[in-house]
Amino acid sequence: MPLTFKPIPEPPHGSADALESIATVRATLPATEAEAADTPDCCARVLDRTDGVEGAQIRDRDDAATWLTFLRALELAVDGTEGYRRTEQKLELAAIQMAFRERVHGAQTVLDVLDAAAKPLSAATVAERVDAASRRPVERERVGRVLEWAVRLELAEQVASEDEHRYRATAVGP
Repeated sequence: MPLTFKPIPEPPHGSADALESIATVRATLPATEAEAADTPDCCARVLDRTDGVEGAQIRDRDDAATWLTFLRALELAVDGTEGYRRTEQKLELAAIQMAFRERVHGAQTVLDVLDAAAKPLSAATVAERVDAASRRPVERERVGRVLEWAVRLELAEQVASEDEHRYRATAVGP
């Protein structure tokens, strides 16, 4: 069973593309161990290099740290002996989808709940079903973020209804 990562950043809003947002944040990281060794503060580097960039949604050190962990989960960054740096992994949707399913804590469970549903579900219903399947209580906000990232990574669809957004699994994905 692969290591899973719990932190998940706020997904990009508006017209920002998920892969572009991921690429933007990833590009702030050093490319080599030597460059990582010369970077005294990875969070400050991410903050400085994404300031004013649409889709990044990085407001403080906590957001930067969450993004660094998320990039590790997606296998796009490593935390080496010299600090964070980019991996050589290409930004391909299928690889990111697989890493999201396997390495973002709870993502596969959320997607399984959607797969098993006969009709689109609200975020609250998904959270209730994930909670019932879990040994520990789940954070509803976190389930919402997993759902939003699943939509942006084309693993789920958001369906408008009269009262709230609902989600369903997509037919495609790894």
